[in-house]
Amino acid sequence: MLPGADAELGGAASLVAIELLFLLLIVATALAILARRIGLPYPILLVIGGLLLGLVPGLPRIELEPDLVFLIFLPPIIGRPTSNRTSPRARRSRN
Repeated sequence: MLPGADAELGGAASLVAIELLFLLLIVATALAILARRIGLPYPILLVIGGLLLGLVPGLPRIELEPDLVFLIFLPPIIGRPTSNRTSPRARRSRN
């Protein structure tokens, strides 16, 4: 193997990972737009889309660290629905 060949392969692998990430972002955006048009909550359609994407043969396997999921992906999913809610205590103080 030639010197530096590993670096070239690593660069190509990271380029494929970036392309895959952009593809997933485009698919997620399209599903969120579709969810709004048909009146479904977007997390439901994203889960269905993710399940269908997982069944596509030939896609590389993506493994995420659980800490990464809890730190980056979970807070926006939980925070969005709760941001529109007010606590019963806040409602009583407005009256």
